[in-house]
Amino acid sequence: MGVIFIFVMNDLQLAAHSLKGTILILLSSIAAALYNVVARKVTKQYSLFTLTYLMTFFGFVAFNSMAVINHIINQSISSFLLPFTSSAFIISIVYLGVLSSLLTAFLSNYALSILPASKMSVFSNLATLITIIAGVIFLHESIHYYHVIGAMIILAGVIGTNYFGGIQSKNNSKTFADPLLKREVK
Repeated sequence: MGVIFIFVMNDLQLAAHSLKGTILILLSSIAAALYNVVARKVTKQYSLFTLTYLMTFFGFVAFNSMAVINHIINQSISSFLLPFTSSAFIISIVYLGVLSSLLTAFLSNYALSILPASKMSVFSNLATLITIIAGVIFLHESIHYYHVIGAMIILAGVIGTNYFGGIQSKNNSKTFADPLLKREVK
């Protein structure tokens, strides 16, 4: 509710409403929800390392294929590797590839191997808070009253869902290493 409140209030404050952006946000939310449900089931069958490897590999293939196709369409395939001559690009790719993709995929899969998908998905709402804070700190964006209200709703939702969501029974409790040691199903 807090995320929806912030987006609606942002749209009311803007002169031009971006339907394309709203649709992309909706599709992103649907994809994240599907990921949480599917990954929760798959983490019971495969190791976290295997899942993270496959997610990263397929992401690499998909996005590089799109980039190559775009370069072919624009007849600029010779410049496909040109960005690798820039150290700033290489640092950015390592940061995005290792920390933002590989590490977050692994940690998401780990969380889904322990928590129900409904509880884990609540934490994805914190991304909106992080984005607002990063915008204020790094981009010097202004923070409005509706950001604060939305942030409080998000925090109340995360805390409420996890506090009132019940305690995991002793029979279902896992150790830290359990999800890491799963074997592949043959």
